Amino acid sequence: MACANWARAALLAALLAVMTLAPFPAPAADDPEVAAYRRAVEQRFAAWLQALWPDAEAAGVSRATFDANLKGLKLNWSLPHLVLPSPAGPDGPPLPQSLVKAMAPKHQPEFDSPAFYFKEGTLNALAATGRAKVAQFRPTLVAIQKQYGVPASIVVAIWGRETGFGKIDGPNDAVSTIATQAFMGRRPDEFRPQLIAALKIIEEGHATRAQLKSSWAGAMGYTQFMPKDFEAFAVDFDGDGKRDIWNSAPDAGSKMLNSMLPNSPEVTTPPS
Repeated sequence: MACANWARAALLAALLAVMTLAPFPAPAADDPEVAAYRRAVEQRFAAWLQALWPDAEAAGVSRATFDANLKGLKLNWSLPHLVLPSPAGPDGPPLPQSLVKAMAPKHQPEFDSPAFYFKEGTLNALAATGRAKVAQFRPTLVAIQKQYGVPASIVVAIWGRETGFGKIDGPNDAVSTIATQAFMGRRPDEFRPQLIAALKIIEEGHATRAQLKSSWAGAMGYTQFMPKDFEAFAVDFDGDGKRDIWNSAPDAGSKMLNSMLPNSPEVTTPPS
């Protein structure tokens, strides 16, 4: 019964996670003023990226990895809540009001009544998936639970809540998304080191650039973590030589618990 309860409550909420992962539509650039403004901003962005090299090199990123992933990189204009520079740069074109209107926050369905997303049949199907995952990964879940002292059901519940057990793939390129947030997001100082950490993930071979898909805020993998969290807490729990939160349930689950409660008391009751 306990398994069914947490599966129903947490896993079905994964439907809402689909919407939080979705990007906003990119504004049209066919307006001449908008096109000129965006070109000027992209030029500033290219120069800003190159200025990151000393920090990237100091962090252990090779020039080859740096150039392969940042040279020619474009801003992700579809992201919400961007802080558009005005003007585009010194002596650059002003911010067009048509672009301001086009990028204004749009209606988001997650603010509607959630009743549509919680139909009984859908909930039952998702709960069944949760129970199947517990059975499929029982030995691994027991091992993770013993090592980190956290009930294994939490691993499965968060996995289901965040990405529907990996079925919900982030729609954005993580490098472009994080770089955009670092350049003209609301918290640039927080995202700049995240970009360097994303390059380190590629440099160290934990994931390819193609695998680095993210939400609009840059969260990645089965349990939606930022690159700096990966750097600090990711674990190679399955012993394949990689810390893989994109394809390995053991690695993703152990990394999540390692970041949450690394010093909690040991819990030995297996998942039920």
